[in-house]
Amino acid sequence: MKIWVIGKNGQLGQCFLRVLGLEDVVSTGRKDVDISDKFQVQEFLKDKNPDVVINCAAYTEVDKAESDRESCYKVNSFGVKILAQSCRDSGAHLIHFSTDFVFSGDKSIGYEVDDEANPLGVYGESKLQGEREIKKESASATIIRVSWIYSEYSKNFVKTMINLGKTREEVSVVADQIGSPTYAMDLAEFVVNNLDSLLLQRGTNIIHFSNLGEVSWFDFAEQIMKLANLKCKVNPIPSCDYPTAAKRPLYSVLDIAETGNVLDLDVKNWTDSLRRCLNNMFF
Repeated sequence: MKIWVIGKNGQLGQCFLRVLGLEDVVSTGRKDVDISDKFQVQEFLKDKNPDVVINCAAYTEVDKAESDRESCYKVNSFGVKILAQSCRDSGAHLIHFSTDFVFSGDKSIGYEVDDEANPLGVYGESKLQGEREIKKESASATIIRVSWIYSEYSKNFVKTMINLGKTREEVSVVADQIGSPTYAMDLAEFVVNNLDSLLLQRGTNIIHFSNLGEVSWFDFAEQIMKLANLKCKVNPIPSCDYPTAAKRPLYSVLDIAETGNVLDLDVKNWTDSLRRCLNNMFF
């Protein structure tokens, strides 16, 4: 099986490359292939002829997106449309990652796949439009919505908290935004373990993936400090005390039960996966 991993320099792309190894895998970054350039994408597909395209490329700067809508949509929507069209024409199966930010956060129980999407900001809107573009192109594709991604690679909340914990005596973190942290390595392993099953599915399918459990950013930060043996105190604050350009959903837990009904879902509790990530980071 030949696999093309797009976004090799991001945290999810690096996790996929680590899980997949090098055999029959090609990987590209933005400088290698611009997914918003249809000619580049089609030529690469024609040359490499992959069976599976794993798109880890994304514009993820949630607050910056509010003032940089064009750049955000270029990657998260227009580029995804080109990938969907090109994969459909070449016969490759597209695996694409969306986000919990397509939901408004008004629920108090986990969001199911068919719940109404109603994003609060440009980032979520662009990711939802990317989903729609894949569906519209009738591609053979799997869209995986994920939440609160972190890893030992690139920039993310865990690495930010560790850096702050090493230099500060205390930090303040919002305590009224609830979600499910997701270790990117767990996500990559889940996809790779289920590749054969995903290829058998027809049309475009949406599934949810996260680690088990729901916490606030404050709870998450406290556990990071504890497991990393950092003495930094974490203070809980409401979202109104930490204003941001983009509004966040207050509750964005994803219901993954349906995913477990159709695929092999050996998912770990978020605290166990955080511990695993920190062990990989420090040892």
